[in-house]
Amino acid sequence: MTWREHFLKTCFPEKLRPYILGGILVAATLFMFFDTRKVAGKSMAPLFFENDLVLIQTYVSIERHDIVVFADPGDPTVVDVKRIIGLPGEIVELRNVNPASITEGARVFVGAAGKTPVLLDEPYLGDRMWTWPIPGPPRIAVPEGSYFVLGDNRDVSMDSRDFGTIHKSDILGRAVFVYWPPRHWKIIRN
Repeated sequence: MTWREHFLKTCFPEKLRPYILGGILVAATLFMFFDTRKVAGKSMAPLFFENDLVLIQTYVSIERHDIVVFADPGDPTVVDVKRIIGLPGEIVELRNVNPASITEGARVFVGAAGKTPVLLDEPYLGDRMWTWPIPGPPRIAVPEGSYFVLGDNRDVSMDSRDFGTIHKSDILGRAVFVYWPPRHWKIIRN
């Protein structure tokens, strides 16, 4: 018996080989198509909390309402987590639906260029559906290859209202699972 045969027989018993091979394939898949990132800030509370560890899926197509992880426009060494609101080529408008009220903010309207924007359904916000307007023009044209993003916790979120749209190349992936700490475990459904 050669040293290789002896090594395989003692370290990898025949009954365990399918499990070991399966584990190697799962690990390779995770490394190729997934990444992990730490959540910074409270802009996506209560869905994410500060220091949650999130599994992100790379190489995905991006759709409205997806939660994406991207390089911070002000500091590329930091990552942000936000929700996709406006798609490339669309118009995003933050419009005050009740101008007489000083307690209600604006609502988000989205539409194709050249069409009247319609109110965006945002059930994930619950009773926190108001969005404070952007400091600049209330109507933003999302350039091709870019996205308009907002945090779910709109009162504290620094998002496209502050730094503008984000380019597709800055998106690292879509959040799919919170895995740490265990009490925050959840599958992210957009």
